[in-house]
Amino acid sequence: MDRKLLRAIRLYKEYSQNEMAAVLGISRKMYGLKEGGKKDFTVSDVVKIKNHLELSLDDVNKIFFAEIIAK
Repeated sequence: MDRKLLRAIRLYKEYSQNEMAAVLGISRKMYGLKEGGKKDFTVSDVVKIKNHLELSLDDVNKIFFAEIIAK
């Protein structure tokens, strides 16, 4: 898992933690905990983030999963 990649992509696409929290329907504080690895993202969170940031399947695997998910 590479949560730093999520942060890097989010910043590159110029989204704040507040904006991402709104996409997920959670507080900015909770989003920060999740992005920082202190709390886990739900499957629903992962899908919303993938769609909002237009992530590739490879990026999703690197960010959220320890092992590669087959395409």
